[in-house]
Amino acid sequence: MTKNGHLFLLTNLKIVRKQSADRSKNRIIFQAFAINFIVILYYYGMASEIRQLRDNHLDFIQPYVNIRSDLFIAPKYKILSCGIRKSMSQLLINIMCLLHNETEFQNQNRSLNDTWMSERVCSHKDPEFHIPQKNVEQYQNLTKFAFIRDPFDRFISFYLHVCKNDNGCWDCGDNMRCVVRNVYKSLKSYENDPDEASSSSIDRHAAPITWNCNFQETFSQYHLIKIGFDYQSRHAAITQLTDILYTNRVSDTLITKISNESMTGETLHGTHKSVGRVQAEQQVNEDSVVREYLHKIYFFDYLIFNFDTNHLDDEYKQLLTSWKLFK
Repeated sequence: MTKNGHLFLLTNLKIVRKQSADRSKNRIIFQAFAINFIVILYYYGMASEIRQLRDNHLDFIQPYVNIRSDLFIAPKYKILSCGIRKSMSQLLINIMCLLHNETEFQNQNRSLNDTWMSERVCSHKDPEFHIPQKNVEQYQNLTKFAFIRDPFDRFISFYLHVCKNDNGCWDCGDNMRCVVRNVYKSLKSYENDPDEASSSSIDRHAAPITWNCNFQETFSQYHLIKIGFDYQSRHAAITQLTDILYTNRVSDTLITKISNESMTGETLHGTHKSVGRVQAEQQVNEDSVVREYLHKIYFFDYLIFNFDTNHLDDEYKQLLTSWKLFK
């Protein structure tokens, strides 16, 4: 995208997986170049209809503005995962912890459904487990994956957990309009002056998915697993994950444990069954002010990660459809 008036695009299209059951090398490369083409369309357009739609929405939050990410590694299996907040990050870190140090994890009778409040085998302060982006290149032939989640659904989880339950969003309390306005303002400010070291916890929880995992350079390297909270979507996601684990020679015993516990448990701060979730979903579905901000913040997530768009407003669905014709 642009920085100080200059256009920049996805880089580093190197393929790090030698084989994949889901995506061939040609498909990965084509997808990355297609996204570059869409980025160009955003600024220069082609048909007059696209230019008009584009010019009416220049206040979107841009994609690919790097924000501090959590990268977890299991060197034994050559697996690295990027934890995207409010996208099953609790489950992900527990899975990676198990793969990183199976013996200690099992000896302490840990569960994949432990919460952040539990004493943990793996620490965010352990640079051999929670590694900075600059150290990733020290490891060769890594298989990388990340859980990704529908952006509106992810926002609801963030709002309920961080804002409503923990009262951690400015002075908004449970005022969703206040929250979404301030989220947009804060992300716009960060977009104009990005500094990973100074990003706030709220920014990292609410930022578009594209801001995570250094996707500007690494998009083509990741297995992206869409995960939801109904049984069918969760089962599909865990099946994708177990396929990755099997390919990387994780034992059948560990794969069975990961599969079973991922499907049967939930963490204490999970919000998908909370009483307030129905009310939050209703407001997101019906409040035009909230919806306008959410579309502006997460539009490019829907475009780039190809999420279902049935619940978006017609104006934005039209814009997405126009651009997808060129993918």
